[in-house]
Amino acid sequence: MAYIPTPGTARHAADDGVRFSLTIDGAAQQYWISHEALENHFGDENGRLDGLLAAFDRNQERIYEVAAAKLGAAPVGGNGGRISLSSNDFN
Repeated sequence: MAYIPTPGTARHAADDGVRFSLTIDGAAQQYWISHEALENHFGDENGRLDGLLAAFDRNQERIYEVAAAKLGAAPVGGNGGRISLSSNDFN
């Protein structure tokens, strides 16, 4: 399975986590990784938006691998049609 960050998009931090988009085998899909997952597994030290982005950037490849493996999962309601990555996905 081939995946790349979707061209023309950028990751975006919000209080609840980081939103990003991957193109997987030619199809774009939107994702969201929770603040909790970043904090528990990737060491978001300061709990601020810049800390979320730093944790995401340091662990981007692992996050992308998990996201790609969830392709086809049902998007979470109320999350803008994004596939959710939670702390459980990284255990």
